[in-house]
Amino acid sequence: MGAIIEACNSEISVKNTGVECHTVMSATAMLLLMYPGTSFTKTDLEDPVTFFQDLIQRRKCFPLFGNKFPVSTVQNNTENDATVTLDDGTQVFLRYGVYNRVFETLKGGLCYAEALQSFLQSGFQVIEIDQNGSMLVHKNNDGTYTGLNTTFMYSPSPTLADFSTTPYKNRFSISYSPVEMVRYGKILTGADSLLDLAGLLNVSIKEAAAGTTSALTISVTTGCSGANLATLFPTEIVDLDLYVVTNVASGATVTPSGATISNGNIVLSGTFTSGQSYYVVGSNPTVWASNGIEGYDASKSKIKISVA
Repeated sequence: MGAIIEACNSEISVKNTGVECHTVMSATAMLLLMYPGTSFTKTDLEDPVTFFQDLIQRRKCFPLFGNKFPVSTVQNNTENDATVTLDDGTQVFLRYGVYNRVFETLKGGLCYAEALQSFLQSGFQVIEIDQNGSMLVHKNNDGTYTGLNTTFMYSPSPTLADFSTTPYKNRFSISYSPVEMVRYGKILTGADSLLDLAGLLNVSIKEAAAGTTSALTISVTTGCSGANLATLFPTEIVDLDLYVVTNVASGATVTPSGATISNGNIVLSGTFTSGQSYYVVGSNPTVWASNGIEGYDASKSKIKISVA
């Protein structure tokens, strides 16, 4: 704990005004939404792509925009600082106005709009990376870094196209205090390589045939376009580590004896009890990545298959 000091101790509170660095952020190219409390060090940044890819696979970091979904417009809707003028003309400072920033992209369509809306008031911290590869972070007292603390986060409704001047645009908005940025903000350089990062693709697992005592048959496709992963990854997709099967009634884990592809579906063979139901869900994205299917998340797709 820090010492308690007098509030008007000017020797401590007032800063010297010499300047040795003129680095500022240029136009934002990417946002990294960081799970609250997720921190990193200078050592982690020695191989930043590997470090942040691991965070993405563990659902601790969610990249928005970047080179795959370029930011086309940045709106800085900064609130005015709150001051009041008394009857005698004296001005009193109340608080700084909040930075309200809106980012727009032409890419992604409705699938991306749905993903952006899922972060409504999520409380995630945010890292900004500009077009020159500079990265704005929050520096902690222990020398670690996190994202800036936000006061508001949501995705405004997409801008609809018209016949003359406006194309369809997806939008995302964050708000944070100038005090958060000025007092705790730190600009790091060399983050250009992070602009190629992309978020995970949702995977949809569905029942493809009625369950039997010897097999559970599922389809495994991407959540937006419906691309069949059995076609994209015919060898990797039959790895049993990719799936978690549990008995609905008992909660016990059931380990299939094998997996094959049949008519574009995944057949999980094993011994299943008649009259029982089974949950099938994808394992953690890190497991999928380690088994050759990187960039996909099936851990949120859970289905129930009943065995006759």
